[in-house]
Amino acid sequence: YYAYRADLTQVSDYISKYEIRQNGEPDAVRPYLVLDDFSLQTPHFLLSVAAHGFRDHPDEKLHRYQSVNPETSHLVSLKPGEVIIFTQSTMVDADRFVELDGTAELVESRVNRFGQEIMRVYRGVDE
Repeated sequence: YYAYRADLTQVSDYISKYEIRQNGEPDAVRPYLVLDDFSLQTPHFLLSVAAHGFRDHPDEKLHRYQSVNPETSHLVSLKPGEVIIFTQSTMVDADRFVELDGTAELVESRVNRFGQEIMRVYRGVDE
């Protein structure tokens, strides 16, 4: 159970549908995913396009998301249309991001069956 976080199935589902919404365009901007290295193994497995380590893909463009370290996520500057996804374990980082950014719009928030927030998505907008 250490290698699996149930909240990340919904995050992975969102990312896979995000890719579909981008119409499969090769130059489509991948969403930022704020998650620690250990927990990345769940979305990596669920979104994998080939067998490889989650940090050593021979073609980085095949990853369906851009990994962001939670400790530096507040430094991400979203361009209009770009999205950043915070997970259950990174809600504190989401709060810090919004406090420092101030222009990002909340796109979606999901909760689990216990009412706990498990995902929050922000999009960059024109100022």
